[in-house]
Amino acid sequence: MPTLAGRYYNVRSRIGGLREITKFEFTFGAPEETVRRIALPDAGVRRAIGQLGFAIKLSEAQRGAYAGEIDAALRVVEGALDSQGALGRDACMEAERRLLPIAGAAKEYAILCAAHAHIDMNWMWSWQETVAAALSTFRTMLALMREYPDFKFSQSQASVYRIVEQYDPDMMGEIKQRMREGRWEVTATAWVETDKNMPDTESLLRHIRYSRDYLAFVWGVDPASLNIDFSPDTFGHSACVPEIDGYGNVKYMYHCRGLERRQTLYRWRAPSGRELLCHCEPYWYNSGIGPGIAMDAPEFASLAAGLKTSLIVYGVGDHGGGPTRRDIERLLEMRAWPVFPDVRFGSFREYFAAAESVRGALPVVDREINFFSAGCYTTQSRIKLGNRHSEAALLDAEALDALSASLTGRQYPPDKLRGAWQGVLFTHFHDIVTGSCVRDSRDHAMSLYSEALAVAGAAREKAARAIAGQIDTSMIETGDERDALSFGAGAGYGLEGFRGTPSPERGAGAARIYHVFNPSPHERSELAEFTVWDWEHDLRRAQVADHSGRPLPFRLLDEEPKKYWDHRYIRFIAEVRVPAGGYATVVFSEREHGERYKTYTHPFPRTDARHGPIVLENAALRAEFDGASGALRSLVDKRAGGAGAAGGGAVERLAAGALGGLTLVRVEKATSDAWQIGRQLGEELIASAVRIKPVEGAAFGGRLDCEPGGEHGAGGGADSEHGAADGAGCGELRAGFEVEYETLRSKIIQTVTLDRGADALAFRFRITWNEAEADHSYVPLLRYALPLAAQPGSWQSDIPAGAISREGGCRDIPGLQYTAAVYGESAVSLITDCKYGYRGDGSQLSATLINTAGHPDPFPERGEHDIRLWLRLSGSAPKALIDGARAMCHGMIAISGERRDGVLPPARELLCFDAKSCVLSSLGVDADAGACSGLGYAATAEITAAGALAAPSGSAEHPCATVLARFYETGGLSDDVAITMPRRILSAAVVDLDGCALEPLVPDGNCVRLKAAPYSIC
Repeated sequence: MPTLAGRYYNVRSRIGGLREITKFEFTFGAPEETVRRIALPDAGVRRAIGQLGFAIKLSEAQRGAYAGEIDAALRVVEGALDSQGALGRDACMEAERRLLPIAGAAKEYAILCAAHAHIDMNWMWSWQETVAAALSTFRTMLALMREYPDFKFSQSQASVYRIVEQYDPDMMGEIKQRMREGRWEVTATAWVETDKNMPDTESLLRHIRYSRDYLAFVWGVDPASLNIDFSPDTFGHSACVPEIDGYGNVKYMYHCRGLERRQTLYRWRAPSGRELLCHCEPYWYNSGIGPGIAMDAPEFASLAAGLKTSLIVYGVGDHGGGPTRRDIERLLEMRAWPVFPDVRFGSFREYFAAAESVRGALPVVDREINFFSAGCYTTQSRIKLGNRHSEAALLDAEALDALSASLTGRQYPPDKLRGAWQGVLFTHFHDIVTGSCVRDSRDHAMSLYSEALAVAGAAREKAARAIAGQIDTSMIETGDERDALSFGAGAGYGLEGFRGTPSPERGAGAARIYHVFNPSPHERSELAEFTVWDWEHDLRRAQVADHSGRPLPFRLLDEEPKKYWDHRYIRFIAEVRVPAGGYATVVFSEREHGERYKTYTHPFPRTDARHGPIVLENAALRAEFDGASGALRSLVDKRAGGAGAAGGGAVERLAAGALGGLTLVRVEKATSDAWQIGRQLGEELIASAVRIKPVEGAAFGGRLDCEPGGEHGAGGGADSEHGAADGAGCGELRAGFEVEYETLRSKIIQTVTLDRGADALAFRFRITWNEAEADHSYVPLLRYALPLAAQPGSWQSDIPAGAISREGGCRDIPGLQYTAAVYGESAVSLITDCKYGYRGDGSQLSATLINTAGHPDPFPERGEHDIRLWLRLSGSAPKALIDGARAMCHGMIAISGERRDGVLPPARELLCFDAKSCVLSSLGVDADAGACSGLGYAATAEITAAGALAAPSGSAEHPCATVLARFYETGGLSDDVAITMPRRILSAAVVDLDGCALEPLVPDGNCVRLKAAPYSIC
């Protein structure tokens, strides 16, 4: 005997215009019936069949409680079809009458229909088309609101509202009126619907703060109402998002992707314990309105701790458009059906308010909500490079600006920095930074990155020069400066590939002064690079010293001056110790003649070169490279057994007999595009070396752990015993080699260097990539792969606001700066300055460098690439790994100085961040001291410290600034943190993202101390 469900299926099959759905179908857009011009059943049939279908689902959920009523209604319908061959008005009304006893139970369910327009930012189109789509969508929504007084609309993305303000401000008044009426809901807690794996901690926090402040000031939106993380199409969500959102007073999240289990409503818990109340869309975010929206309401209640209120998000997207008139008319029609849920126009805020009633009964998800679209971690390399370097440059500029404001009272215009940030935040849209976009979108993103880097560069230089202008260098004799060609030379030099800082010359004479700034909140001792312009003296007698005259180990990188337009320059590296967050002074000069007049003979040795293995070694590691291919064949961690370990404490990290290096991976076309790295068909080491040669200005190989040599402690200077390519004896600072490869139609120049005192090999890949997917039977993919000697206990990556340990697998995983193979207290990590995709598979660690997938952009990677990568051996604590990677990606900044009187010493610590497990995320100036003033809103902060000091000696000024420091805990510890500023702190407080004080702090001179909770932002 047929079941009720079977009988209902048969009835639907006999009614013209009704189509059975056999699998999940996206419900947005024109239904299949309309596309195929099938005549749809009239309103009466829709009503009867829709109510009958819901009644069956309701009865199933309650173990057949309404079988009798459903049977009676089905008999009416079946009888009409048997006798008349059609379902007439009278039969429909009679069937509904038989179901009326269920009406009360049906109305216990409510369906909130939230209208939304999914507007993709520059996905498959250009910026001007995005503007046109946004404006057209908003005009349509306003017209529908005038026509339908009950209609409500919800819209995300602060940047869309910015488009209205910039391009059609006349529309703003009516939109604001609808907002005041409660009919236009703003769901924007981000500048765009952002990716959650690749923007760094500060970016995700600024999405919240900049959006909230802009919408409050320009649009009059209540900031407290902006508490929904609206991320319908985001490709995954990193584990600390609940902490990031919670810190920014965001309580809820709506999303579609990344969740592994079937659950519509749940609590997502960060490692810190902070939670978001989340709704995972069971249909899709571009649904249409029809009877089908109620069919699964009973099941959704079971997936939401019994909550009988469900959410339908409807409206045409991805190119804007929003809800249609048909959607609204269908909703109004179903609102009158008695045996149906209470269907009404609603909002996301209403839904989450209802969801709060079952919060305590909801399941908890306590892991990252990943992975989806792993190909997006590396697709479109130029976008990745632009984002990484824009974020880094802006953070460095803000930190120097804060220190300059504290010391000198000079501050860069905050609106300029905020505007640059907003441009970068725009590129975080989930189809832009992910690279799943067309060339026009990439071009627009690159222009925004160029603007951000220009602002950051100007702010960074202005701040550094403001501080340098008060440094006392009067004790340094510079010589005759009247006939100098150098002053101002090389203003545009030093900037290429979205990297570097400009290197103009401010000195003249035989002695040149340089100030080195350390952007890290801890002391750094490493090699810094300097450029000297138009130095018309004897390079053989060059010397480098600190401000007191103490010689510093150095090496010239150029044997002869190089021409740049009408000027000439030389470069040198010097081993410099720079205090935490501070600066040091370096002097390049010509030393006096010694007692002996030196002559030169042909150098020794006078034997043929040996082309065997290449060894780079210092106190931390020993790396051996194959002499024929340049591939890594041994990597010894000399300190794996503990500090200072040697001999028995050393551990070979590379698998026996294996080679590490660049690999060409063949990936299946059918399963590959910008979103996915498909099935791997094979891989091979790129070993077709064309040439191997020493790096200019560095030894070819050897040990680097000896004391400085040379007549004047030059440590490899031009006049020392060891010239630029004569070997690596005592005093060498850097060793390395360069190898040229040819693979397919492309060329690669790989440079490998090791610095004395470094714990990492530094790689630079200059690649001319001439490959496109269409040119091959597979997708060419380039990786740097490291076959390890043993499988690690876990794979650790840094993520926004923390670090995470993952199991390995045959797929790329996201890391902001690194992924490390962890062996107890030791780690082997790969760090890049422009990539996000890593892979830990078995015992192989790799970084994906180039992905040539040909859709949607057929030529995403063709052209020139400059990629920096480090292979580091270190401890495995997250703080050590994050700080180390950050130091490599945020180089020290050297500027040319002048001889002058000043109130600041030649070297000084400006910022010290003392913590065992916390990582400093940002330092900045709150120009408005917490006041919300629209586009003049304050930067985000945790520690608010007014840094006005007693005036320094000789100065009549009393500079004062509200300095904002943000950090996060990485090790699950309750950490004691001390922040030391360059001047006396007048007051301090712990604040939230909006600048609201949470806890007062008592400063101790120029230091403030507090305790950070495990895994929290503070």
